[in-house]
Amino acid sequence: MIEEKPKPKVILYARVSTKKQEDYLKNQVARLEEFAKSKGWNYE
Repeated sequence: MIEEKPKPKVILYARVSTKKQEDYLKNQVARLEEFAKSKGWNYE
């Protein structure tokens, strides 16, 4: 019987320099969430 390892819990961090880049920030968050899901990570 193979024992499954617990999935790591990670913090996703995205940032931009100015308010004008808000759309880019939303894109960053979406890409980070997609990456974390593809790795099977739990995230905040």
